[in-house]
Amino acid sequence: MKLKDVKLMVEQMCGPRYHDVIAAARSLRELRLIVGAHSPEGFCMKPAASVRVFLTLVPEANPIGAIKAVREVTHLGLKEAKDLVDSVRSGRREQVGPVMTNDQAGIAASALGGAGCKVEIVDA
Repeated sequence: MKLKDVKLMVEQMCGPRYHDVIAAARSLRELRLIVGAHSPEGFCMKPAASVRVFLTLVPEANPIGAIKAVREVTHLGLKEAKDLVDSVRSGRREQVGPVMTNDQAGIAASALGGAGCKVEIVDA
């Protein structure tokens, strides 16, 4: 991708404020675009890191809060979330949801941690 193409892309992203470099930089960072000098497409998406979130411990005092947090994070039904929490309470380590990005994993970990659960984040 040539500099002229990058300038045109920035102009299109920012409209009449194309000279506002800060807005352009934020837009590019949000889209996670990087300029690939040698790629045939001209630009490519920066790959987001893939991680897995595992539920390792559920508080004995608040299993209902843990079930609510699991449902919030995974969008599972009540029975499936209860089965997952019961499995963790019996000593197993269960994956919560599909493979996630680091940002999604952080949100999931904070929601589960707020319910008193212990989580483990592992590279996929």
